[in-house]
Amino acid sequence: MTRNLRKCMIAVSLFTFVSVSVLAVGQTKPVLVVNTPAQPVPTAAQGTTNVAGTVNVGNTPSVTVANTPSVSIAGTPTVMVGNTVHLLDAERIARIPYQSTNFTVGGCVSCQISFTAAPPGYRLVLQHISAQLQGSTQLVLSIGTGFGFQASWTVDGTVAASNICGINQDLLAYFDPADGQPNVTVPGGGLLNGTVTLTGYLENCSITGCPAIQH
Repeated sequence: MTRNLRKCMIAVSLFTFVSVSVLAVGQTKPVLVVNTPAQPVPTAAQGTTNVAGTVNVGNTPSVTVANTPSVSIAGTPTVMVGNTVHLLDAERIARIPYQSTNFTVGGCVSCQISFTAAPPGYRLVLQHISAQLQGSTQLVLSIGTGFGFQASWTVDGTVAASNICGINQDLLAYFDPADGQPNVTVPGGGLLNGTVTLTGYLENCSITGCPAIQH
């Protein structure tokens, strides 16, 4: 083989290699990868993707919910609430404070003082009574008048200087609108002077229903 022939063969081989390489780079052909389900090929989801099976979410990602979607809960699921839940008593926050003061000025031996009655739709709950009396050391809180008393509470006081009796005592008494005005009778053997205050609250019957008082 002559030197010129050898050079020609080398030149032809290099031209063929370069041509094949250029053709290989310039062409795009699909690649089919066949794997078993145990060895899936990782892919990036695009658009809407259906996911079957269990999905585990790591860490605590932030989730943004657009608009205000409707959420439907089927059946009666159990809801677990952590920490401490503070509940408001609807009846308690609807109470109306009650405070009524009345007085008597000399001229009676046994005085009866009437107080504001419970308005329709409410129940009056008395919780405290206080008084300053001169000429008596006792008073009687009652429901009803005359001989129609349904219930009564007798409260004794402590006599201080100038023969003034002080009363400051908790109690619990219920008055419905049909019971009329709460009455306080101050018995005594002489002319009486005094001031009596009743405090408590009005119970809203539209919220509690005001069950009948058992006598």
